[in-house]
Amino acid sequence: MRRIQAGVVLFWALYFSVVSASNLADILQRLGILGAGWTWASGNFALLLILFDPLKLPFGAAAALFFLVISVEIAAAALFWRAWALSIKAPAFPVRAADGAFAAAMGLFAAFTVGMELLATEAAYSHEPLYFTELIALTAGLLLMRLPDRPV
Repeated sequence: MRRIQAGVVLFWALYFSVVSASNLADILQRLGILGAGWTWASGNFALLLILFDPLKLPFGAAAALFFLVISVEIAAAALFWRAWALSIKAPAFPVRAADGAFAAAMGLFAAFTVGMELLATEAAYSHEPLYFTELIALTAGLLLMRLPDRPV
């Protein structure tokens, strides 16, 4: 069970690392820091502008919000990497370390899900199932961390 738990934590560490890097590339490209020839970016900043268009969110506020999201993604990635590294060394799976990582990630997707409801637009509603699915997957991962390590 311990290897499966470590594998799940490793998956989320990789996932949040890639997501935060592609989102960072996206905003850096949008701000003109990365050249126009840069092709690897998430496109999520444009999505954020579309979702918040009914509120007429200024560009600076949208960029600040996007940086906040990226910061939480980086924090989640770092916490998942820490839990994975501890799982290699510790005699028992480091459930408390994993808890922090899952809490950060679940908080992000819970905020996304509630945010889509608050925006109450067709565009927001179309993205809500994705965020809710991520939240469910993270919840399942968190529950998996609680299973005891039984010899086969």
